[in-house]
Amino acid sequence: MLSKEDYLEYLKEMIDVERKMMRVYCDLEGKTNDSQIKAIFSKLMKDETSHANAVDALVGLIKQKYPQKDNE
Repeated sequence: MLSKEDYLEYLKEMIDVERKMMRVYCDLEGKTNDSQIKAIFSKLMKDETSHANAVDALVGLIKQKYPQKDNE
């Protein structure tokens, strides 16, 4: 059975991936001169930001619903 800490670690990894992809798309956006391609990478960056924010909100909800006990 997975513990709260297991879930939180998994979600942290998800946030790390989302942020990594934000950096990748930002880098790619800067390497092209094509305005349509730039717009695509910009949209992808916004999507990844939204994903990271959603996962971060989920982490907050988990921590709120299952607060850390004094003996943990």
